[in-house]
Amino acid sequence: MDCDTVPEPVQHDIQSNFVSIASHELRTPLAVMQSIAELLEIQVKQGHTPEATVLIENVTQLKSEINRMNNLIDEILTISKIENANIKPVKEKVNIVAIIQQVIDRNNVLQADHRKIVFIHGEDEIPALVDKQLLAHILDNLISNAFKYSIGKPAPELTCSVSSNLFSVTIKDFGIGIPRHQQKNIFQTFFRAENTASIKGSGLGLFIAKSFTELHNGTVSFNSAENKGSVFTICLPTE
Repeated sequence: MDCDTVPEPVQHDIQSNFVSIASHELRTPLAVMQSIAELLEIQVKQGHTPEATVLIENVTQLKSEINRMNNLIDEILTISKIENANIKPVKEKVNIVAIIQQVIDRNNVLQADHRKIVFIHGEDEIPALVDKQLLAHILDNLISNAFKYSIGKPAPELTCSVSSNLFSVTIKDFGIGIPRHQQKNIFQTFFRAENTASIKGSGLGLFIAKSFTELHNGTVSFNSAENKGSVFTICLPTE
């Protein structure tokens, strides 16, 4: 049996798990939005005008939940495109360091605990021929995971380097890690490790990151230990 092939019972469990995850991930924001809408409706019917600060908080939460649903839907649609080979990289010459910094900045501002990625790079400019949108998507998934699975721990670290005709990006976190016996499945669609039950997620991000990396003829690898964190490395050609 091919070592990358998931046995049919396992694949069935993964797909069943996704149905549960997707249902929960969609129902939860819907329930929040309905609750906020009903509360505002009651206040209006009773002749009460919500205070501006309360109204802004409610609207902010509504927008957050809508964004959460849109992200899940986008991921599901992306999976469909990948499986139907409908994604073709549109490569252009870019500065990898600048792309990474943009993704880091975007993720840093989202952290409620104000942690910021530690960015380590020896070069201020690493030119490479890549699809910058796909590369940004890869980095977004890996960086957001590094933050998400390491709450209460030191900020993740990102290292970028170039050698010959390859560049690599390594993202290290100090979080919950991945149970050893489940590591073989982490790039499978819809899979989530058993120690992530209390953390929001769809189980699609790593599959998408790996697929987009391979579309660049690159590789993704990792090392992880439960309760000690994870290190993910992508390696892509510069041309």
